Amino acid sequence: MECKNARTALILSETFLNRPLSGQRMGRIKTQLIKRLTKDIIKQSKETCTTNFEDNKKVTRELIGGASKKIRNSVAGYITRLMKNKEEF
Repeated sequence: MECKNARTALILSETFLNRPLSGQRMGRIKTQLIKRLTKDIIKQSKETCTTNFEDNKKVTRELIGGASKKIRNSVAGYITRLMKNKEEF
């Protein structure tokens, strides 16, 4: 990669893009839509939400059936994660 000046080269060399990810894992970012839908579902039917992804998929399909499959699965996965972590709402 050719750089026109030394300052640009220095900035590029100090970024995380040029460093190997030795043992580090980057997490998945959930959008505000996914977080809001998940919290709404947990508030509506906390007793039906479990730590099982397949059960949460069924609950999500019943409550937000109009959403796409990708959004429903993301919400179901986030519900599963929150239930495993036992976060309070």
